[in-house]
Amino acid sequence: FAFSKTVRLAIDFADSESRPRKTVTMGDQGEQELEIFAGTDPVCGTLTVTPSRRVDHNGIKLELLGRIELFMERGNHYEFTSLVRELEAPGSLD
Repeated sequence: FAFSKTVRLAIDFADSESRPRKTVTMGDQGEQELEIFAGTDPVCGTLTVTPSRRVDHNGIKLELLGRIELFMERGNHYEFTSLVRELEAPGSLD
């Protein structure tokens, strides 16, 4: 979406209020509170895309990233891609 803020994204997980959370430092974005999912937990919810004006896009894809912190190695963590779904083919949003 280039260099302007023309699209607002909101993710709402179905069981967000009952899910455990962890505060994570996100680089330049500061700290953010994220939900914790175990390997067997179902992941379902709603992604809302709200454009402020007409936007052409190359497709909308959702990626869920996992992060593992080992008890013995608190400072180190391992990140991996857990799930990738294409939600919308290339087109336009009004």
